[in-house]
Amino acid sequence: MKIGKLATGCLGFLGGVVIALMNPMICSAAPEGYTEYKVQGHSISFPDDWYVMYEGKEDLEEIYTMYQLDSYESFQKRLDGAILEAVNAADVDLNSQTGALKSENGMDLFMLEDTEKFSLEYKELKEQPEDVQQSFLEAYGKQMKSESGMNLGDTYLVEGTNADFAVITLSYQDYHYIVAGTVSGGRVFTIMTLSRNEEEVISEKEKIVGEILQSYCLEETAVSADGGNKAEDTAVTKQSPENVTTEKEVIEISLGIFIILLFVLLLVGVKGKKKQEFHEDAFSLSVMKGLQGFCAAGIILHHLAQAITQNNNLDKGTLNLMCDIGVFFVGVFFFCSGYGVYTSLKTKPDYLKGFLTKRLSTILVPFYTGNTIFVLTAILFGETFTKAELISALTGWVLLNTQLWFIVEIFILYIVFYIIFKILKNEKTAFIFMGVFIIAIMTASLFLGHDFRTKSGGAWLRGEWWYNSILLFYVGMIFSRYYNVLISNIKKNYRLWLSAGLIGSGIFYALTEYMLKTKGYWSEWDGHPGYLEKIQTLSCQLPMIIFMVITFFLVTMKFQFKNNFLAFLGKIAIELYIIHNLFIIYLRNQIEIKNDFIYIISVYILAISMAVLLHEFDQRAIALIIGKKPGGGGGEGIEAPKDTKLNSQKEYFIDCMRLLMTFFVVFIHSPFGGKAGEIFFCFGKMAVPFFIVVSGYFCFSDKTEIFEKRIKKQAKRIFMLCVGANFLYVYLYLIGNKLGLMPVGIQKRVNDSSIVDLLLYNQSPVADHLWFLGSLFYALILMLVLIKIKIHKNFLFLAPVFLCIYLYLAYNGEGEFIKYRNVLIVTLPYFMMGCLIHRYKQKIREIIKPGILISTAAAFGLFVAGEYLIWKNTGVPYLSIEVLVYLVVLICLYYPNIGSKGIVWWLGSKCTLPVYIWHMSVLWFFWFAYTSITKAYPVAVTVTAFVLPLLLSAFIEKIKQHSRVKLV
Repeated sequence: MKIGKLATGCLGFLGGVVIALMNPMICSAAPEGYTEYKVQGHSISFPDDWYVMYEGKEDLEEIYTMYQLDSYESFQKRLDGAILEAVNAADVDLNSQTGALKSENGMDLFMLEDTEKFSLEYKELKEQPEDVQQSFLEAYGKQMKSESGMNLGDTYLVEGTNADFAVITLSYQDYHYIVAGTVSGGRVFTIMTLSRNEEEVISEKEKIVGEILQSYCLEETAVSADGGNKAEDTAVTKQSPENVTTEKEVIEISLGIFIILLFVLLLVGVKGKKKQEFHEDAFSLSVMKGLQGFCAAGIILHHLAQAITQNNNLDKGTLNLMCDIGVFFVGVFFFCSGYGVYTSLKTKPDYLKGFLTKRLSTILVPFYTGNTIFVLTAILFGETFTKAELISALTGWVLLNTQLWFIVEIFILYIVFYIIFKILKNEKTAFIFMGVFIIAIMTASLFLGHDFRTKSGGAWLRGEWWYNSILLFYVGMIFSRYYNVLISNIKKNYRLWLSAGLIGSGIFYALTEYMLKTKGYWSEWDGHPGYLEKIQTLSCQLPMIIFMVITFFLVTMKFQFKNNFLAFLGKIAIELYIIHNLFIIYLRNQIEIKNDFIYIISVYILAISMAVLLHEFDQRAIALIIGKKPGGGGGEGIEAPKDTKLNSQKEYFIDCMRLLMTFFVVFIHSPFGGKAGEIFFCFGKMAVPFFIVVSGYFCFSDKTEIFEKRIKKQAKRIFMLCVGANFLYVYLYLIGNKLGLMPVGIQKRVNDSSIVDLLLYNQSPVADHLWFLGSLFYALILMLVLIKIKIHKNFLFLAPVFLCIYLYLAYNGEGEFIKYRNVLIVTLPYFMMGCLIHRYKQKIREIIKPGILISTAAAFGLFVAGEYLIWKNTGVPYLSIEVLVYLVVLICLYYPNIGSKGIVWWLGSKCTLPVYIWHMSVLWFFWFAYTSITKAYPVAVTVTAFVLPLLLSAFIEKIKQHSRVKLV
């Protein structure tokens, strides 16, 4: 009976959809009295008695201004005045005979002598003052209509590629110019030639055009104008041979692979069921968490696709498919949330007791943590706020990061859920009221329209994303309420349900795509709120989301999507959702990473890394609020091996030596002057190898299970420190930039190549000393791989071979040193040497006597000074240092109780890694803020850079010891 009611409701809904679709639609052809123009692939129509100026793009949308003037002369006069105003504002020197015409504020511009055609091109329009921007928008020329018809001269546009190229010959007074570049993506023409010789300019232009056409395997076609009231911008026709792979195809392949990887993430470890068999845990918390992790990764790719394709306006191949699919991923989140809260209400006694504290803390703590970081980043990158705007942004009343709308809406739903089910004792009534509220919030949001008043467009409930998928929360509640009935019916008629879901998803997807192109949500303007268009679009998109989400969960009943990486992403899903937009915006708009492939990889790596860091912080903050240990209960019931502590056997002398080696590191980065300082610098070279060898020594165990667990524990710790330290120095650099202290902007430090260096060689773009943390993390991961394939014990003996390769390349190799100082031939071998020392420490004690060991170490200490005198170069590794580091480690093991339980041991065991990370910030302070002090008192600066972080870390460690909640 209940199933019948549901079916009746669905039929009624479909009927409403058909009625909505019967309303008049916008025709593709121009209406009567309008003339249609095609401009760079966009078909637009304007009244025949209007003159139009193309104003550029705002928020990736094309903007045109239409003027209904008395005559073309009026239009020309208006344009002339705007250009004159822009030229005066730009203060351009038109007498320059070489290079581009460039104003002081960075504007590039050119003009036509013909009074009927004027153009002003721009560079990074948004960076210009508001008056210059306004002048530009008034003056920007795409004279799409004139009395004699459209005439764009020698213009070449390449359709279907990642850039629209144009090469134009222009003149002003007696100068002739060639401009070439892109006319999309916010970039401008570059003036490539400036000469009084017209023939020379024309010849150069033909050469440039030929090179562009050849690079895209294209042939030139004529550019013509029809004249009269209709004009077309004819594009170059693509003539690509079958055996030639164009740049466009390469882009399609390279970017499309991310969609494949997204589904590989879902399908790894998938487990299917036979006919008439189903996974009974398809709707369990662990499975749903993993699916939310998949959806978080999908949402990131969806937003990346929108950014790269400029909201589907650029052709990026298969990546464009992700532009309109984000609502599905969000729908899964809503469904899981609604299903989860109602299932808990049904199955957990007194579930509403403490509901607000527990549920709201899990979303508000991540929300405000991520929101604060976003606002701080915006300020550091130069965005300005009034007091009211800053308060609104920090409180979240206006979302600077507009992607946080989902968190706000879940927050609202949780509060209303609690109030309704707490006050209304009749569960059925409360359930109905919850549905009514969701319909009400959808209606209110639809009628409110978009937010055009705030800079970010982030006012609450303003935009279709607030209402086009929220109903899935209630669908999840319905599924939970009627779970037994629905699951029983689905199992009996699984093929029917699945077929209906797939067919419904396909039909409504096609309808949605059609409605988005012909109607859409952005249909309001002054005097026209566009309610009908929005309702028509929603009437197709909402059922599409419902069909897709339910079909997705039907598939999970047969195929269990569950693996470790999904579980990992599910654990950090909310932080990942909150923080990813930070990197999507600033890596492209501020850092200006141009390579799309590197851009996508960078966003994923940085977003996941930051999400892990934020998750750790959020869990501890939530634990303080609700009074529970971070991470919940007592784990998964698996007892860990007892001997997994990294330093289960106290080696006091090693910890004391760590403190000395840390001072060596500080000294290397801020050395004293003179010969003595240089020799001391040479001894400091063994500091980082010492740290790595000691790390390998303490991690190793003959028992593989214990060794693996120690590696995992250390890898997690180093990863957190590495990520946290890199982000710390990025923000310190931004603060220094804001104060005008840094020598160059962060854009000069962080770019495509520096990110590649970071990922491959662990070279931090802003703090070079952090390479050690990233390289050690990579070494730990590689060691885990060796353990998994069960070759780690034999592989250890290759350590000396790899180190010899490193030494050979350091002296004889070509190219950057960071490419030799990599994990394979430096960090991993050092780590393995530490493992070997641990493995054979008893035999070493039996073979080598303490006296011989100490005298040998002293001899190699003299060799260090000798090598310095020979090489006169402190930039290469010394052979004597490579031996001395192991001798020092062995001496520490021979005399383990030196410094036992003293202050030096305590500082060495607790504070050395924080000092290693923080000392550079102190040096920055002196180098950039107080340069004169650095030059006058170098020793004092070095000692301060060591002592200040040491005292701070000791203070924090004491606080941690007296706190019940472990902070790090």
